[in-house]
Amino acid sequence: MANKNEVKQYLAYWMQLGRKLILSDRVVSLDQVIAGDHYTTRFEEIWQEGEARPEAASLEGANISLEQLFSANYELLSCPRCDLPLPSLTLGPRSAQPCPCDDLNLWPNFDTVPPRQPVNTTDQLRSIYQRLPES
Repeated sequence: MANKNEVKQYLAYWMQLGRKLILSDRVVSLDQVIAGDHYTTRFEEIWQEGEARPEAASLEGANISLEQLFSANYELLSCPRCDLPLPSLTLGPRSAQPCPCDDLNLWPNFDTVPPRQPVNTTDQLRSIYQRLPES
């Protein structure tokens, strides 16, 4: 079972690659998902809307709703082709769901920066500093 943070990250990664969120009454795309150390306000609004009606929300290129991802029947694994999150049944054949990268001609592209989570620069630098040996 994927937790809400994992599903949110799944959505953010794929939306950074241009995938759209399909809601019951419309299709939503974003130009920007991350703004420095946080998700954009627009992404947060879209996430909250999808979270409020998970049965009516799914990622373009994936035949699975957010409601199904929140259930115990699915988990998020890494795609063997592109290493991004891929919905997979917890029981039964692992290849039941195609990866959203299947119809992206230019992906994976290892010459570009892959989708990422927001990064708190201060925390990252503090973590590096703590790992440095004392002199």
